[in-house]
Amino acid sequence: MTAVTPEPTQPKRAPVDPKALDARAIHAFLQAKRVALVGVSHEEKDFSRSLWTELRNRGVDVVPVNPKLDALEGVEAFKDIAEVTPPVEAVYVATPANASLAVMKGCVSAGVPVVWLHKGGGPGALDETAVAWGRVHGAQVVAGQCLHMFLDHPSWVHRFHRGIKRILGDLPS
Repeated sequence: MTAVTPEPTQPKRAPVDPKALDARAIHAFLQAKRVALVGVSHEEKDFSRSLWTELRNRGVDVVPVNPKLDALEGVEAFKDIAEVTPPVEAVYVATPANASLAVMKGCVSAGVPVVWLHKGGGPGALDETAVAWGRVHGAQVVAGQCLHMFLDHPSWVHRFHRGIKRILGDLPS
C-alpha cells in the first residue's frame, strides 16, 4: 500500500472589507498635493466644478483633464491622464461610469497610486469593473463616495449626507 501525500493547501485569506479599502484610499487621496480631476466640466454649475474650486481653495494643485478643454481658469488642461506632467499623486474621476474603466487603465498605466471614482446622488463614475481592475493592478481605489463628505468643514448638505451614511453604516472610516 502506498502512502498518499496530501496536496499543500493555500492558507485561507480573511475577506477584504471594501470600506476598509476605501478608508485607506480616502486617507491617501486627502494627503495628495497634486491631483488630476478627470472629467471636470467647462460649465460653472456642473458638480465637478465645485470639486475643482474646493480643492484649489484648500491649496491642492488641481490639474484639469478633459479632451474638450484647452485650459480651465487659466490652468492648462490635458486631454488624457497619460499627458499630465509633472505626474499627479491622485486622480478624482468625474466622468460617466461607462468611461471609468478606460480612465482607470490610463491611471494605472501612468503610475497614479490613488484613484477616486465619484458617486453622489446619481450613478456618478462608479463602475465595479473599473474598481476591481484598478485594485488588481495595484491602485488604491475609492469606490463611489463623494469627496465633499470627507473634507474638513463641508457644507451643511455634505455634513447631512455624511451623517446619513454614518447612521446607515455605509461610511468608510
